[in-house]
Amino acid sequence: MQEMKLTDSGIAYFEKGEGDKTVVLVHGSFVDSTMWGMYVEPLVAAGYAVVGVDLAGHGQSEADLSKVDMDTYAQNVSDVVAAVGADNPILIGHSMSGLTVLTNAQAGLSDTIISIDPSPSLEVQGEKSDADIPDVFSIFDAGMPTDQPGMMSAMHDVEPQMLMQMKNTVGNDSGPARRQRKRGISISKEKLDNKKILFVAASDGKSLPFGISVESTKAMAEYYGKPIAVIDGATHPGILIGTKVPEAVKQILEFLKDN
Repeated sequence: MQEMKLTDSGIAYFEKGEGDKTVVLVHGSFVDSTMWGMYVEPLVAAGYAVVGVDLAGHGQSEADLSKVDMDTYAQNVSDVVAAVGADNPILIGHSMSGLTVLTNAQAGLSDTIISIDPSPSLEVQGEKSDADIPDVFSIFDAGMPTDQPGMMSAMHDVEPQMLMQMKNTVGNDSGPARRQRKRGISISKEKLDNKKILFVAASDGKSLPFGISVESTKAMAEYYGKPIAVIDGATHPGILIGTKVPEAVKQILEFLKDN
C-alpha cells in the first residue's frame, strides 16, 4: 500500500521514485490506484517518477459519485499534475481513463499518452443511448460474475490471490460519467496529431460485459493514426493485474524509450 497525499481539492495520490520524467497512472471504473501495483516498480526501475491517482469517489478520494462525471475525472488528473509540479507528464490511463487521458492530452496537459483498453471516443463509437443507467452503480450491475468460478473463467489471466484482492477493493462508480461515455465524448483527431500516443489492447478484453474489445481499441488506433500493441491472452482487468502484465509493461517502456 502506497502512502497517499491529498491535493487542495481532496484528490488522493501517491508518489514513488525519482526521475526526469513523471508518469501519472489513472485507473478505470470501480477501482482505485492500487490496480497499478504491478506497473509501479518496473516504471520506477526504468527511471521514471511515478504518480498514481484515486479519482473522485474512488479509493481515498471522497466524493458523491452521483455528482461527478468525466469532466470531473479529467480535472482530477490536472489537479494531481499541478500538485506534484510535473511538466508535460506521461499519462497512462486504463478503460474509462484511457479516454480521460486523451481528453487531458487534447487540452494540452501532456504530449505523451498510453491509452490501455480505452472507452471509445464519439468519433469511433458514435452516439449510444444512455437510458437505464443509475446515478451510482456497482461492478456487479455492470455484469461482473458473482461466483468464484465465473470470475476465474472471465479473468483467466489473473491469479486467484490477485482476483480476491481485486474483489475486496472494488467499489461503485458514477452513472453521470457512464452516461457521458455512452453519449460519446469527442476527441479531436487534429489536436492529437502531434501527440505521441500508444494504444494498448487486451486480446480478450470482452471476456467481461463491461470490458473493451480488441476491435474497439484497434478502431481507436486506426482513426487517430497511432500505433497499437495487442497483449495476447490478456483480459480487461488482467492487463493491469494478470500474468500478461510484464508483456504490457515491456511494450510501454519500449514505446517510451523510442519517443
